[in-house]
Amino acid sequence: SDARLLLLPVRSLTRAYLWLTCPLILERLRRDLERAGLQAGDVPTLKVDHGKALTDIAGRIFLEDRLFEADISKLPPAIPEVIGRLIADDGARGRLSDQLCIIADDDFRWFAENALPVQARNVLDTATKASNNLWYEESLPPDTLLYMTLTARGSADGDGRTVVADFIEGQKFLQFGGNETVGQGWVRAGRYPQPAPEGGR
Repeated sequence: SDARLLLLPVRSLTRAYLWLTCPLILERLRRDLERAGLQAGDVPTLKVDHGKALTDIAGRIFLEDRLFEADISKLPPAIPEVIGRLIADDGARGRLSDQLCIIADDDFRWFAENALPVQARNVLDTATKASNNLWYEESLPPDTLLYMTLTARGSADGDGRTVVADFIEGQKFLQFGGNETVGQGWVRAGRYPQPAPEGGR
């Protein structure tokens, strides 16, 4: 599948940044996990009111220049557990519960439209140093969590699933899209844990 957005890091006065997601994204995650044959029953259907944030952080939540009211009583513990399985880095996984906020779909849409980094790029004339082309690029911030599903079929020379698994295990870092030379598009790759086979093996 395409790489899908799961957690969007947003600047905050409450923490250095907070990871945002919303009920619509979590619903899509549950469907994708079920389609891939992975355990997803722990991800419940949620409803979040405008201006509220389901989180383990008590008090008021400042995201960019917007204020949200924390609701620490309604964050299902299963959600950080399921999302944590998708985070390859131990340190980042350990911070998840302290930085996760689930906000309403419309509130999340606002941050996706207005809180992404925008960088100015320019091409200078080598002789005169005058600007030949000024443009702006929007990108996902560092520590964004994306996921994708990979489907493999058997092949004449081996099991396609084994090939995919070996590829993921052997590639801790991958680069997607353009602008590799300016350091963009690099991600750390991990694999969602497989359910244990019957018999406990």
